Formats: sequence, C-alpha cells, structure tokens
Amino acid sequence: MENTKQISVMDIHVGKKIKIKRKLSNMTQGQLGKKIGVSAQQVQKYESADNRVAASTLYDIAAIFETNIDYFFYGLDYLSDVDLNKHDLTFIKSFNAIKCKVTQKRLIHLINSINES
Repeated sequence: MENTKQISVMDIHVGKKIKIKRKLSNMTQGQLGKKIGVSAQQVQKYESADNRVAASTLYDIAAIFETNIDYFFYGLDYLSDVDLNKHDLTFIKSFNAIKCKVTQKRLIHLINSINES
C-alpha cells in the first residue's frame, strides 16, 4: 500500500514555531525530548512536520516554554513559510534580552531608518 501521508500547512507552521522556541531557549532537541518523554529524533520529526504533534504533547511543550498554546498557531495565515537562520535567531535573542521597552522601540526606529536610507 502506498504511503499517502499529507503534511498540512498547520503541521509545518507548528513545527517551525516549536523549533523557534527551542532555539530561543538555547535548548537542544535532546533536552526538549527528555522533558516531554520522547527522543531527539522525535522532536526533529515534530519540527520538520514529518510527524504530527499530539495536542497533549503540544500542551506540555507550551508549558515548558512558559507560553500559551496559541503561540504555536499565531501567524498561521501569513507566516507559515518563515525560515529563520542563525543570524535571525541571534538578533531575536539579543533584542529580547533588552529589558527596557523604550530602548527596544528606539532600536526598531533605528533599524527602520537604516532600511529607508
């Protein structure tokens, strides 16, 4: 019998969001897997959408990252093809480390100014 498994845009999106949260938390696939009771290979399959994430597992992942479960679905309409590279993640980590919201807003303004020039 032929394997006709379909991967949905939602599966891909959720997998990417898991990967983003994991990397922003400086966590390996093995570390996340240990926390949710699966192998590193299984986490990789979740992130690449080779395997679907069960609702209960996604709930556990959200709890580990101290986020709402809706985080994994946010932006599904327009961000399903986002692919962050190492520089993107480094920038996001650095930006999130800035505790002063005024400084964050100034940095955003600076970046927008650079982009306009």
